[in-house]
Amino acid sequence: MGYNDWIWKSVCPNCGETWTWSKKSPPVDGSGTWTCSTCKQKNRRSGLPKWPDVPKMLYLGHDKRSLLQVWSAPPDRSTHDWALPYSTRSFVFQASRNQGGCLYEPERRGKVMDDTVFSDYCLEPDVLYYSDTPRPRCHMFAGWSMGEESCPLWEKLSNLCQTDAEKKFLHWYFGFARDRTFPALLPQARIGIAERRRPDFALFVPLSYWKYKWYAIQLDGAHRGLQEQDALRDTEISIHGYEVVSLRPESKGYYDEVKKLVERIEFDMEQANSDRWQVAIEVESEKRWPSNDSDQT
Repeated sequence: MGYNDWIWKSVCPNCGETWTWSKKSPPVDGSGTWTCSTCKQKNRRSGLPKWPDVPKMLYLGHDKRSLLQVWSAPPDRSTHDWALPYSTRSFVFQASRNQGGCLYEPERRGKVMDDTVFSDYCLEPDVLYYSDTPRPRCHMFAGWSMGEESCPLWEKLSNLCQTDAEKKFLHWYFGFARDRTFPALLPQARIGIAERRRPDFALFVPLSYWKYKWYAIQLDGAHRGLQEQDALRDTEISIHGYEVVSLRPESKGYYDEVKKLVERIEFDMEQANSDRWQVAIEVESEKRWPSNDSDQT
């Protein structure tokens, strides 16, 4: 689902046919050779990108005096398989180390049908994770399904939001995402070097390992006379590569809008299974020599 789909395509410089490759494990770095099945031309592709298409770091929070610096993955845990770019686990782990409250700790359990399964624990800040103290499950990653609607870490994290509506939206989002490997809703992300705009939430959805869809989520209340201001705001945000999603509250507030957003994210992350062409990155190739060899990557 998105995070672990290495997909690329290349055009044969001899006949113009486009070919697509897909792997479930990291491909070998550097360039490689491949043979066009149509014209039998042997080609050499250029090197594949090293990093996903996401910002390296963002500042979060509505109050510039108490910002949270979040990296795409925790710098001290970036090699762990749960530390995916701007995923819920990467975000909450960094927030727990910087904001205080509970000490969140994910742990790899194994695999089921090729998907990695994790356990998400909540520790007291002064308790070491390898001690004999029982480790309770994290309420956020349990989707608030264990009888608690809050925790010390949530209280800290929710303060990054500017309004009560944003806090409810984020709370509901954790309720639907639960313990799945999912992108994080990043509250009050400061966009650009000058940090001119702060959408209510930023969201980086993996279509494949390298290719992400950037969303800026705006919770626009039904206020009159602000359409021109909202349009200018959305234009400035889109310049930075974000697709702006403007939501307005229904009879249940934003509850139904959260459900629709989660379904939209899940659809995006499944595109690699249904349409590799759309999510593949394009890699240049050059001719080598005619060959009847089988394809190699």
